[in-house]
Amino acid sequence: GKPGVAARGKALLAKRDAANCLECHSVKDKDLAGGGNKGPALDGIGAILTPPQLRLSVVDIARVNPKAGMPSFHKSEPLSKSGARLTPQEVEDVVAYLASLKK
Repeated sequence: GKPGVAARGKALLAKRDAANCLECHSVKDKDLAGGGNKGPALDGIGAILTPPQLRLSVVDIARVNPKAGMPSFHKSEPLSKSGARLTPQEVEDVVAYLASLKK
């Protein structure tokens, strides 16, 4: 539905709760220091992937790369007992933030 807001997406990453991207990824941003190195750095990802590609990666990475170790943060198909990690609006906010990472 509603477009994402990059500031809210960044705040979700900073909380390191449901959007625990920084467990495996890093971002060169003083507010998001201390990311992991299991996954690729997210700097410049918005210049490489389109918002729809970013969205699919966040929602269900297995559809993009079945061998990726990243969890799916929200699936449209039936979920496991733990349910979705991010609401649809949170997904849009995270995608807006990732799309803003151009360098």
